[in-house]
Amino acid sequence: MNKSLTTSLEVLPQPGGVYFRGSLQGQVLMSCSRCLEPGHVDINHTIDVYESFESDLDDPPGYRPLKYEHGQWWFSLWQLTWEHFVLALPDKPLCSRDCKGICPSCGENINSGLCACLEETGDPRLAVFRNLKINL
Repeated sequence: MNKSLTTSLEVLPQPGGVYFRGSLQGQVLMSCSRCLEPGHVDINHTIDVYESFESDLDDPPGYRPLKYEHGQWWFSLWQLTWEHFVLALPDKPLCSRDCKGICPSCGENINSGLCACLEETGDPRLAVFRNLKINL
């Protein structure tokens, strides 16, 4: 089931800035980091940020969602939402928790069946450690 991405946001003016509170929920389609197949990723992110009226001169233009231009303050809801969307994305998205990935030798998707590659025996330089047993 594909759920659309929705944002709910409250804008609460404060004496020294603006407080933004809300959530970002839904699903996005991303490539799995193990098997490279497309898969739905659930997004459930809380937005809880305070932006001060005091601007830092070191910030590059367009960096902050709250800006002072032409004698008044304004904010970009799109920029704030996009920033939190990017923060909500997983580092390594998976199509499923038990994804087996692809074979490192032939590139076959192991989720759809085993490949015809021979089982790897390991690095021959480390063969001396294969039968090593440590008693605690």
